[in-house]
Amino acid sequence: MDQISKSKKSKAFVFIDPYGYKDIRASQIKSILETKKAEVLLFLPTQHMFRFEKKGRPKAFLSFIEDLIPEKNWPNSHTGIDFIENLKSAFREYLGATYFVDTFIITRDKNQFFCLFFFTSHIYGFEKMLEAKWEIDSEEGRGWSYKVPDAPTLFSPTKTDKVNKLENFFLCYLKEPRSNGEIYQATLHQGFRPTHAVEVLKGLATQNKISVTSTDGQKPRKGSYYINYTEFCDRPNRILIQLT
Repeated sequence: MDQISKSKKSKAFVFIDPYGYKDIRASQIKSILETKKAEVLLFLPTQHMFRFEKKGRPKAFLSFIEDLIPEKNWPNSHTGIDFIENLKSAFREYLGATYFVDTFIITRDKNQFFCLFFFTSHIYGFEKMLEAKWEIDSEEGRGWSYKVPDAPTLFSPTKTDKVNKLENFFLCYLKEPRSNGEIYQATLHQGFRPTHAVEVLKGLATQNKISVTSTDGQKPRKGSYYINYTEFCDRPNRILIQLT
């Protein structure tokens, strides 16, 4: 930690691959991020953690969870994927909007999931990480499997199903006016790319579910939502979008 803080120009990438997880705490990760000079990649044996979630909860598990949220507030997980999502949500809540958190799931075998957690305060770096993840897993943006995926079935999740989750988020988030910069940030926090946000917004516009207002008094160009890093830096309040 001291070495990172004392560095004047260089940035650090901290990879934590613990033997177990009993010595890792969310507060330690937060301290690293607070230096504003480092990103963190944390491997966790989430499948093993999930196994003990309802069976005795060993001290190591309790200490890890209670550094994030009170044990009584920890939600039940029905699957290993649920556990990862619950843990990701807990990290996001604990760290707040200043920091970005997402996961890369490694499927070792059927219903056996381990996970890398990525933490950063740099919004553009986070976007590039999401971009790489969605290129690897274009259907779900979730992760990587050791095995060739099974042929899709009628009940297999698709990219459309995944993006529907973003649409559901927007149907709540856009109940009040949101700027293009706010939507850019919120989209990344949900684990989606700006292109997904544009896709969803165009769909909502086609259904006449949103209104778009330009903040400079000019008529906004149809189909332009300015959800990208350049606009976030230069003109984050260019337009306002709200549910009608």
